[in-house]
Amino acid sequence: MGTRKMKYNATNIGELAEEKSVLYRIETASGGLNYIDVAARGKVAETISAHLGEIPGVTLKVEQFDRIADARKKRANVVKRTEPKYS
Repeated sequence: MGTRKMKYNATNIGELAEEKSVLYRIETASGGLNYIDVAARGKVAETISAHLGEIPGVTLKVEQFDRIADARKKRANVVKRTEPKYS
């Protein structure tokens, strides 16, 4: 499993690997969490791209998981702790 941090834009999203499910975070310029969700293997770029223009953010943080169930479990824990602005 790897974690990748990049600028939140269409170019970077289009370059994301699709072979694993991911937990992704859309962050503000100051590092605050605006949104967090999961994307299934094979639908990573499509799922994240749907938020462009709707959910503001500067940075996208993507963490890969072998199983989507593991990504969902981590998402639930992070939402409890951080209460992101958009959900």
